[in-house]
Amino acid sequence: MKDYILMLEPDADDRHITQHFFQERKYPVAIEFVRDTDQLLACLHACGPWKKLPALILINVDAGRLKAPALIQTLKQHVITAPIPVIVLSGSKDAEAMHACYSAGAASFVIKPDLFQATDEKILHFFNYWFRTVELTGA
Repeated sequence: MKDYILMLEPDADDRHITQHFFQERKYPVAIEFVRDTDQLLACLHACGPWKKLPALILINVDAGRLKAPALIQTLKQHVITAPIPVIVLSGSKDAEAMHACYSAGAASFVIKPDLFQATDEKILHFFNYWFRTVELTGA
C-alpha cells in the first residue's frame, strides 16, 4: 500500500494548493485531507488491518475545537499514533504557539510561505526531508 500523509487543513484554498503541488510534482506519496480535529481523530480511529496508518500527520495550528498542542498530546498518548511524526503548519511565527507545539511532541513547526515559488520550494524541501532523508516507521 502506498504511503500517505494525513493533513488537517480547514481552508479549502490551502488544501487545493497543497494537492496541486503534490500532483504537479508527481510526489510518490498520497495526501488525504480532513477539515477538523474530529474528522482527523475519526479517520485515525478507523485505521486498522484494513487501512494503513499515515506516514506523517500535518496539522494546521488553528484547525478545530482542539488546539494544536492538545491534539498533539492526544495523538502522542496513544500507542498506535504516538510514533507518527506530527508537523504543525502556521501562517505566522508565533513563538508561544511554536513552543507549546514542540513541548506537546510536534516533530516540526513550519511557517506557510506567502509566495507561490516559496511554497513550491518549501514543499520540495519538506518532501525530500521526510521521504528521502529520514526513516519513517510506516514508510
